[in-house]
Amino acid sequence: MTDNWSRCVLSTEQNDVTKRLLAAVSHKEEEFVERLLRSNERPTIDLNSRDNNGHTCLGIASTEGSLVLVKLLVEVGHHE
Repeated sequence: MTDNWSRCVLSTEQNDVTKRLLAAVSHKEEEFVERLLRSNERPTIDLNSRDNNGHTCLGIASTEGSLVLVKLLVEVGHHE
């Protein structure tokens, strides 16, 4: 299993909400991710943003084996 902290290296070009989402996905914080994606901050989140290792939220969630997060991210991304 990968060290989740290593995935938490974030770009300074991202907004705070996108950074929080990437960090929460890295730490498998399913409830927080769902609340964030369904919040009024959703329009400011860039789902295609990447961490400094080049990983998107969806890539991180799938690599970590979090089916719940993968489903959430696909569902929300589908509506863009």
